[in-house]
Amino acid sequence: MTEKIYYDTTTGIHSVYSTPNDTSSTRIILYCMNNQAHWPHATNEIPTVPDYTQGYLTEASFTSKEEYEACMHKLEAILYAGYNYNGLNLYKVVFGTPRATLQEFNDALQAPDNLRSDYPTILGDTVFTYENSKDSSSENYQKLVEFMQQVFSLYFTGGTTASGLTYNDIIATKFYKAVYALINSEDPFVTYASQASDYYVTEQGAYDATQNAIWVTLASYGVPNNDMTREAAVSVTPLTATLLDNADYSRLLRQEPQDSQISITSSDAKFTYDPATKTWCTGVLTLSEGANYNGEYALTLPSGVTAYSDALGTATAVSTVSAGEQFYLVSSTKPTSSVTVTASDALTWIEETRQYSPDPETYTAPDGKSFQHMIGAVIKQKTVKASLEAAPASDGDLTVSKTVEGETNSQTDFTFTVALDNTSINGTYGDMTFTNGVATITLKGGQSATAKYLPGGTGYTVTETSNSDYAASSSTLAGTVPSDGTAATAAFTNTRLYKLTLSKTVSGQAASTSQQFTMRITLKDASGNPLSGTYSYTGGAVDGSSATVPASGTITLDANGTGSVQLSAGQQVTIAGIPSGTTYTVEEVTSTAEDALLYDVAYNGSTTAATGALTADATVAVTNAVQEGSLSVTKHVKGEVGSTQAFTFTVKLGGSGATLTGQYGDMLFSNGQATFTLKDGETKTASALPAGATYEVIEESNDKYATTSENATGTIAKGETARASFTNTRGMTTLPLSGGAGFGATYAIGLGALVAAALWMHARRHAAGKGGDGRD
Repeated sequence: MTEKIYYDTTTGIHSVYSTPNDTSSTRIILYCMNNQAHWPHATNEIPTVPDYTQGYLTEASFTSKEEYEACMHKLEAILYAGYNYNGLNLYKVVFGTPRATLQEFNDALQAPDNLRSDYPTILGDTVFTYENSKDSSSENYQKLVEFMQQVFSLYFTGGTTASGLTYNDIIATKFYKAVYALINSEDPFVTYASQASDYYVTEQGAYDATQNAIWVTLASYGVPNNDMTREAAVSVTPLTATLLDNADYSRLLRQEPQDSQISITSSDAKFTYDPATKTWCTGVLTLSEGANYNGEYALTLPSGVTAYSDALGTATAVSTVSAGEQFYLVSSTKPTSSVTVTASDALTWIEETRQYSPDPETYTAPDGKSFQHMIGAVIKQKTVKASLEAAPASDGDLTVSKTVEGETNSQTDFTFTVALDNTSINGTYGDMTFTNGVATITLKGGQSATAKYLPGGTGYTVTETSNSDYAASSSTLAGTVPSDGTAATAAFTNTRLYKLTLSKTVSGQAASTSQQFTMRITLKDASGNPLSGTYSYTGGAVDGSSATVPASGTITLDANGTGSVQLSAGQQVTIAGIPSGTTYTVEEVTSTAEDALLYDVAYNGSTTAATGALTADATVAVTNAVQEGSLSVTKHVKGEVGSTQAFTFTVKLGGSGATLTGQYGDMLFSNGQATFTLKDGETKTASALPAGATYEVIEESNDKYATTSENATGTIAKGETARASFTNTRGMTTLPLSGGAGFGATYAIGLGALVAAALWMHARRHAAGKGGDGRD
């Protein structure tokens, strides 16, 4: 039965189907078996190609049964390991610029045993990772630099290592390539991947490497119409060497893989707290698989949980594991329920290999050449997976907190002794470091310290060292650490009076740093009754401000509990000694001066007056943003083409802009006045002008033009642009500008010519009257 070979013009791939000519059945990717023959697809030069039938090489095609089987086994292994099945995980298909993962790079940084023995003082048993070797000042980095220098010396001497490795042998290793990338590039992951072109390949590269490996194999067995050498193939597709050397027939999976043959096992799949790393870790987990599964299993974990390889005693994060590889799970936060880890992979298995020959075998192209024989395999893939649940530990926390009432930003340290009844507890648990079950901590007001993940049921006693400046709610608290993951709390409160801080910040280009703003403060007790008396305040400056610190002083409240202070930009005052529970209202008094700047006032970000109850020190940040608008001046010229005339303008500001000085957008002001020039079609805009300022735009007169204007005077409005427009029209009989042409010039030249002609005629007639010949 003949079969049609399908050709994908986009990928250049030939294929048939497991059920002949049935495109709904499994697609079989085909590879050519004679590199000197024609491809089995039509071209302009070869418009027709033969159909194909199954069969080609047999035992009779070889010198012995053993040679036949060896050749067919190698071809079958290449099909299994090559494109597009990658059944032995010999390469990685990349799209765009190849880039190694952290795990792949760290795997490459593990030195082979022969290199470790060849360079015992440099490499020895050192575990190199990107994380512990990337810093040029680190010991590991310096070791790798020395290693490269030692290897480079072999290049000049032509020598070998103790194990017989040459320079070329070493630089071909993954380890050297990774070391080179780490030492010599800004992005070692990209550099390493570009060097490892026998592993990181495109889809086309994988296909070509597979095809070349098949041709090299067939040529090595003397199959006709094949002359592809290993050297020629590897120079074009380095992956070919990997396939030839590592596609092992004995590793092929020949039956459908099953989930039941995959498992993750552990003798201790329970999270426990590790005070050394401050993380939660399981015991060692191991993945097992059926024979020839050849899996590279992707790990699926909940957010916040990471798998780490423990194969070399390193802490290298991994996202995939292979059979027999040990790993463990790490959580940056305590798991509150069982954590499921799942390992999955799409495994490849092969059912049969098929060969195809032209029908008839003698079919030739117009040039007399025969057509390629083809080979492919019925290869399938199936995703299998295994899961394991890791349980959280049963434990709890102990939190010691300090509250200070009546004091803002208290800097007083309060000392506590935490004693556990389990004296075997040592190490750092959260915020506390225990030695034989005892920890000492210090806290300021508003701070807390938590001993995390203590064994449930542990008894504790917390004692505060007395301080005569504070009234403590209690001196000793005791209890038991819970086992359900919650926290026991030992809360200590020390009472003092509160403070209220008022700060002033002013923004806007036109803002004044010297202007004083009046802040009105009203204080009432918890029952709403006005406070009375005098309260001291301390002057200060807003963080980051260079403003002059106001003098400290006092504020006296009137019958309504109201007093006031004055602040300039960047200043602040802190009013002390206010009783707990006092309510406050802070509001700025608006200036009534006609030339005063207009501001948008905010209190801690709100446009309403600040209010609150003092249960802790409070700050009211009063910010004034100058209301701003813009002014644009535009020049238009009519009556002439290509005008280059510059016109001079003066902008005069009044009111809050009368003293404006500095660069505002396109205009430079001095004491409220800016002068500039514009040509036809040009515009200048002054931005960030204070809203409410009046303006007048004056153009310097030019007797050659008639001038009209719009919006030459007005008032700057918040968030808007006042647009002043000036139009200059030149008269029709006016001479054009230098370099121009027009009616006026033409008329003047013509008039001059007529006058000259008239004078000449008059002179001639006068000469004729005297008897002259008149020729002149």
